[in-house]
Amino acid sequence: MLDRLIVNVIALTNAPVYPLARAVASLIYTRPDEWTLGTHEMSHDKVGRIWTANKAYGITVETRAGKWNPTWLERRIIRNAADWRIKCYVRNQVMKAMSKNLLV
Repeated sequence: MLDRLIVNVIALTNAPVYPLARAVASLIYTRPDEWTLGTHEMSHDKVGRIWTANKAYGITVETRAGKWNPTWLERRIIRNAADWRIKCYVRNQVMKAMSKNLLV
């Protein structure tokens, strides 16, 4: 809970902290279609895979250069963006299904 509060304060104040996590989150928010969603991960051709299996605690990033284990606040920053992407994907799929039912 504390992590959510701190991350919201960071976002509101635009504090220059955790640049790598914020860059990954920004890429998720600005280019969501470049991310492929799997059951327990998101992957990007250039970034690598983000494992999202266990809420914010399970966030790890695997790249060609190796594995990155973000700090607890970095994990929350990335998880917020990942949750947003997953929510958008589900919403789009539901809208497609609903539009097909309306056409029948």
